[in-house]
Amino acid sequence: MSVDEIKSEIENLTSKSISEVIAFALHVRDQRDSAAVAALKTQMDVSEPPNLLAADEFEEADAEAKAGHEKANAPKESN
Repeated sequence: MSVDEIKSEIENLTSKSISEVIAFALHVRDQRDSAAVAALKTQMDVSEPPNLLAADEFEEADAEAKAGHEKANAPKESN
């Protein structure tokens, strides 16, 4: 089967099936590329990844962002 035939078949799949095909293709690619797998494992092993918020920090930042958005979009009072 050619790549074009595979692409044509994929166009006829459901969203769920397309997701499964993508996951499988990535799995096969990663099995063939040991350097990529090693790099991914190293990234996953980082105990405290930079730039990530704890759940409570995220909720606080999200609440602040929503409050700022609501204030910015509030109707203007006319004098």
